[in-house]
Amino acid sequence: MKFDKLEYTGKKPYHDRHAATHWEPGDTKLVPEAVARKLLRFVEFRRAPGDQQQAEQLQPADQQGEQDQQAQQPDTTQTQDDAALQQAQAAQQQAEQLQQQERAATEAMLLTIEGMDKGALVEYAAKYEVKLDARKGEAKMRAEVANLIEQFGAR
Repeated sequence: MKFDKLEYTGKKPYHDRHAATHWEPGDTKLVPEAVARKLLRFVEFRRAPGDQQQAEQLQPADQQGEQDQQAQQPDTTQTQDDAALQQAQAAQQQAEQLQQQERAATEAMLLTIEGMDKGALVEYAAKYEVKLDARKGEAKMRAEVANLIEQFGAR
């Protein structure tokens, strides 16, 4: 798997759903090549300087072995590769954990709304800046609030 080093130049924090990473202004991170192609469509992302060197260093082991024999790279490059790869794997694991936590919070809130009455559903929908019609049935109101939670996450 190849990785590309991208730099985020935006002004606001950004949550990337493709790689499940959080970006702060000025962050530089290694992301898989497929995700990098999607992120580079946005103006806020650009390839970080020295990206080509990193991409060559993070190629699969069989290709890298051939290149090492040809280029006779020093051992320090290998340790840098290992460190960068471990950092990318740690970031990916952290992103997966964050995604699992978000999903758990959403599921917990969906279970909570099952026990709410009409008044509580109306109040909870107000958190999403939605005014529910109190004349509707409780089941329809519950379905609307569940859709809000699925769409925007638990608040």
